[in-house]
Order: sequence, then C-alpha cells, then structure tokens
Amino acid sequence: MGYWAVAMTKSSSEHLAQYHLEQQGFEVFLPKFLSKIGKEIKIKVLFPRYIFVKIELQWSKINGTRGVTRLIMYESKPAIVPDRIIENLMKRRDSKGLIALPEQPKFAMGEKVRVVNRSMDGYIGIYDGMRPNDRARVLLELLGQVVPVELDERDLAPVVTSSG
Repeated sequence: MGYWAVAMTKSSSEHLAQYHLEQQGFEVFLPKFLSKIGKEIKIKVLFPRYIFVKIELQWSKINGTRGVTRLIMYESKPAIVPDRIIENLMKRRDSKGLIALPEQPKFAMGEKVRVVNRSMDGYIGIYDGMRPNDRARVLLELLGQVVPVELDERDLAPVVTSSG
C-alpha cells in the first residue's frame, strides 16, 4: 500500500528528480499550476524544490537519486504526508493535470463591503478575509453587536463613497 513522503530537490531540479525517481519505479507527484503575471503565462511548480514520493518498501536509494537533495525525515524515518493532503491536491487538478488555485480575494482586509444577496441585501460590513471553505468572512452589525458571518464572495460588493 505504501505512504507518501516528501523529497527535497536541488534548485530547479524537480523535473529531473521526478524522471529519475520514476525510472527507479517510484510513484511521484509533482503538483504544478498555471501562473498568470500580466500577459505572461507559465506552468510553475506549486512547491518549488519539493516533490511527493510514494514509498512502498525501500526508500534509502531516494537520497542518492539525481536531482534529489534528501528525503524529509522524522525520527530517522521519512516523514509521512497524510493521504488526505495528496488526495485534496489531486482533486484540484484540471483536465491538463494542473492544480486549480483559488483566485485572489476581491477585497482587502478591513474594507467596507455591501451584502447583495436576498436574505441580507443592503447590510454594510467589514471584510475579514477568506475562510478555508472558500467563503468570505464579513463582520456585520446585527442587533447592536458585531457578528462574524460567512458568505459567498459573489454576494459582496464594494461600498462606493462619494467625495465632495
């Protein structure tokens, strides 16, 4: 059955390490994503200098593999990466095998926002960041006290103030 571990690679050698580990029969996972900076689009490694390696029995030869610096260890054994972490990353892959990353938040921390969904339409609150479940946290004043509420980011709009 095996377990997932992490190998640290030499600088910019993730693909070299992947090739040589696969040649030795190891299953590897090198998460990549599409980076868009201005008009430039590149495929980049999600965790530079790190690659996931599935270990079945022997692991000592990983440290001698071209492109690999060393295995990440814990108490003289390879540190185990929980299967759910690898599964979650793999689930986020698109049809090209690239990890779909969440978009940058539309609002800055502390920015005033207006709720635009049916149940709370018109309420003004303070944007308090994104939650792990891809929901926006907004601080709203309800019944005389500030209450944190989690909403879909699409249900928020910036508060436009007129100057003059």
